Amino acid sequence: MSYGLSLQIPLFAGFGRRIDVQRAIVARDQTNNALQIGLQQLEYDIHEAWLDLQGAESEYLSALKGEAAMRQAFKIAEKKREKGLIGMMEYDEARNNLGVAAAESLRTNLQLFLAEKTMKFYLTGQIISTNE
Repeated sequence: MSYGLSLQIPLFAGFGRRIDVQRAIVARDQTNNALQIGLQQLEYDIHEAWLDLQGAESEYLSALKGEAAMRQAFKIAEKKREKGLIGMMEYDEARNNLGVAAAESLRTNLQLFLAEKTMKFYLTGQIISTNE
C-alpha cells in the first residue's frame, strides 16, 4: 500500500490572468477603433448625401429650364410649320428635342426624389414615414 501527496503551486496562473486582461484591453481598443471608423464613415456618407441632394436640386432646376426652352422652341416650330416656313425634318427635330428635354426633366426629378429620401433616412432613420 502506498500513499502519495500532491501539491500544485500555480506559479504561472498569474501570468495567464495578466495575458487575458491584456487581450481584453486590446479587444476593447479594437472595438472602440471600429466604432470611431464607423462613425467617421457615417459622417462622410451623410455629407456625400447632402452634396448629392444639392446637386440633384440644381440639376433638376436646370432640366426644368431646358424643358421650358424646348417647349417654347417647339411652339415656334409648330407655328412655322403651319405657315410652311420649315420642313418636316426641322419640325421632327424640335419635337424630338422636346421629348429628350422632358425625359431629362423626369430623370432629374426621380434623382432628386431619391436624394431627398436618402437624406431623410440619414436624418430620421426611417425609409417610409407614416404621415406621407
